[in-house]
Amino acid sequence: MSRDRIVLSAGTLRAEIAPALGGALAAFCDASGDAPVHYLRPAAADAATPLQTACFPMVPFFSWLKGDRLVHEGRVIDLPPSGMGFVHALHGFGWTSQWQVEEASAGRAVLVHRHAAGAWPWAYAARQTFLLAADGLTIALDVVNEAAEAMPVGLGLHAYFADPANLKLDTVVTSMHLMSEEGVPHAADAHAAAIAAMREGGPLTRGLNNIFEGWSRRAVLRWPTHAVLIQAESPCDFLCIYSPESEDFCCIEPVTHTTNAFNAPVVPWGVTGARTLAPGATFSARCRFVPVPAD
Repeated sequence: MSRDRIVLSAGTLRAEIAPALGGALAAFCDASGDAPVHYLRPAAADAATPLQTACFPMVPFFSWLKGDRLVHEGRVIDLPPSGMGFVHALHGFGWTSQWQVEEASAGRAVLVHRHAAGAWPWAYAARQTFLLAADGLTIALDVVNEAAEAMPVGLGLHAYFADPANLKLDTVVTSMHLMSEEGVPHAADAHAAAIAAMREGGPLTRGLNNIFEGWSRRAVLRWPTHAVLIQAESPCDFLCIYSPESEDFCCIEPVTHTTNAFNAPVVPWGVTGARTLAPGATFSARCRFVPVPAD
């Protein structure tokens, strides 16, 4: 275990948190046996970026904006690349920042990330609360607009899972957003094969990099030896699935909006989840990860 990780324990469950790596969850497992059973892909002890962790927070937005440009109330804002190998602005600023530890105990940790106005011209404060109980892990993400004007806002959890080749995904969504060559949604398909596969709890569809709307906010991930329930709350009404065929991981992400939602808040083919946050107001998202029987 890295010295800079917070360890939570409850019953047989264990969670590790890495504040310096974007406030990421480093591991969530059952530690009762000879070898831990990991419900999300664990970070190695020498993990150097949030991209190598189990789950990182996305705040104050998820995904990217077309051309890395935000047009808000007539104002044009160009966002810088996120770094970490990316040439575009991606997933907000929380995941590339070191979070401060506000509280840590056996079953609870609270991390804080503050952003001063800059390239993203709205100051905000984000808080991430981890609660570990004997039956599962809850992650709550809150953001407060500290600017004097309303700001666009969105949240999400970028959760990684191992062994996608043996993963079955059981969840309900109503349509899949289809991506243009520019990487932004331009239509929705209510009859995509991936939707039926998920509704039947079948093998994970590989090769996806899509957002699904009308999510039931409940998904069960099953492998031959273990399973985990993802139970989100509104406004996490969208599910992002990234399942590259060439990788040994996949990402199944509860999020509050689709890609480029701030630039296209109203579209004729579906919903986007775009919203603004008034000065001094708080926007929140909450999600549980609960071990369940594999059969």
